[in-house]
Amino acid sequence: MYFRNARVLILTMAVAYGFSACSSYSLKSPKDGDVVRLPAKTVVTIDASPSMSAVAVKLDGSNVTNQITWTAPPGQGELAVPAGNHSLTAEADVPCWYCSGQKFHQSATANFCVAGPWPSGTSTRTALARGDGKSWDKTSDAAVGFATDAGAPRTQWNLVRVGGIGQSIGIIQSTENTCLCMQSMADQSETPIGLAICDASKQIQRWESVVIPNKGGHSRFQNVGRSTSSACLTEGANGVLLQRGCQDMDNQLWRIRDNATGAFVSAF
Repeated sequence: MYFRNARVLILTMAVAYGFSACSSYSLKSPKDGDVVRLPAKTVVTIDASPSMSAVAVKLDGSNVTNQITWTAPPGQGELAVPAGNHSLTAEADVPCWYCSGQKFHQSATANFCVAGPWPSGTSTRTALARGDGKSWDKTSDAAVGFATDAGAPRTQWNLVRVGGIGQSIGIIQSTENTCLCMQSMADQSETPIGLAICDASKQIQRWESVVIPNKGGHSRFQNVGRSTSSACLTEGANGVLLQRGCQDMDNQLWRIRDNATGAFVSAF
């Protein structure tokens, strides 16, 4: 009797597994961490097998299903999303032969960012190194280097103070891609500086500006989320901006220029 019941249980599990293998659901786009650049629309792609019904899409908690231009209904479409950080949730009923009611309500969520153009007439900042006058340079959507400032958005930044008046801590936002901020990528010295979707709550995206005496108004920028003794913004080899032990050498000291007035200003 025991072995017969065991065989029945194993057979039941195998059948259930076989059916589950034929049933799937996922939100293929946007994905967590995606960046969409305006004026492009956000592509919503829902993949379900063998089919789905009762599709509902919510943007930041609001139902936007009827705002989507479905190009391949009901699974793919385009949605106009404003600049900023967003959360998108896609829900649907997927057939499930072994479930009570013969269907299962599925849900998937992605957090992503939409980058808009830098607002016209809004000032930007450029950092100039004490040693060679070069600037922080956004070399890709993942990396930061340093290069001669040519007045292009890639060497222009928005320095946003975190905290109240008088605070010298903030985040460093790209104006070329407004979704991205500088981030320390690891604890180790010599680690290249990266870019990630801006999140002021992350300590590894916070930088403290410390004015160094007798250095012509130049400051070091040390990461708040790492040891202050090993995580200062530094010009490295081959044009790479990295973090290194804070020694206040010329390749670690920066002055911040307001690009609207040309004046040198405090960082945060």
